[in-house]
Amino acid sequence: MRAADPNSSALYISDSERNAKHRRFAHLFDTHPPLDDRIKRLEEM
Repeated sequence: MRAADPNSSALYISDSERNAKHRRFAHLFDTHPPLDDRIKRLEEM
């Protein structure tokens, strides 16, 4: 959507990668660590 009504902005999910203030919540609901981190942990064992 190119032009959204600012009054309805709370109804939209913002792109957390583009909004720096929301970046800390980017992985809030991840159920597993990133694959690279998982492989690194396994290699360290």
